Amino acid sequence: MEWIKCSESMPGIDARVLVALHGKYVQSATYRQWSGAKTEKGRTPRFEDQRGIVYGATHWMPLPEPPTD
Repeated sequence: MEWIKCSESMPGIDARVLVALHGKYVQSATYRQWSGAKTEKGRTPRFEDQRGIVYGATHWMPLPEPPTD
């Protein structure tokens, strides 16, 4: 799998992916959109993890398939 620049393409809503942050760190996140948010900014899709919004994502890639053996 190859890294995808966030400036070129984003994953589908509710997709769980790996994200690269500031070109230094990698973590898993979910790409979410809250349609019930009160402001337009709140409805903007974004990466989130269990702690909240993930800032600084520059690249993403789909999660790999789990091992089969």
